[in-house]
Amino acid sequence: MEILHEFDTTSKKCIRIFSTFSTKLLGSLQKPTVVSSWLHGYFFRIAKCGKEIKRTPVVIGELMWKPFDVRFKDHVERMHKHRQLILDELYLWNTKASVSEREFAAVAREKALKEQERTERASAKERQLTQDEHRLLAEECRLLAEERCRMVEERAQKVEESQRIASFLAEIRKEKAVIEQSYLGV
Repeated sequence: MEILHEFDTTSKKCIRIFSTFSTKLLGSLQKPTVVSSWLHGYFFRIAKCGKEIKRTPVVIGELMWKPFDVRFKDHVERMHKHRQLILDELYLWNTKASVSEREFAAVAREKALKEQERTERASAKERQLTQDEHRLLAEECRLLAEERCRMVEERAQKVEESQRIASFLAEIRKEKAVIEQSYLGV
């Protein structure tokens, strides 16, 4: 009877823990409890009927009707079936849990891959922007160099033109002086 009481206590705990499982599992967890309470009632009925002790012929008649060993064996077989059903349900639950874990891990991996791809795209875009900035900077430097060269050439041309104009003016002044001397000296 101690074993049945332990099983009863354990099954009640399991029923509270596994309340989210299928009705088959809950029924299988409750059946042994029913069996233990039936056995308790069976012994109680044999020994007493209400408040009085049953008469011996009635007790013997009840025991002879179906032997206790047969009844107990039937109940033990039912308990084994319920045990197997509980084990099957637990196996299914573990399988579902492992599948759920694998699905969760797959989703997490997929999210990580998408994040990595997004990061790589952002890095590639950043590299492209940096390359574009370098290209634009190089183009700007080239244009500034060309502008500087053009300004130097223009300055050189202006200096040359200024020198030519100055030499031309000097020639004009010489000629003017020669012409003035020839008119005045005559």
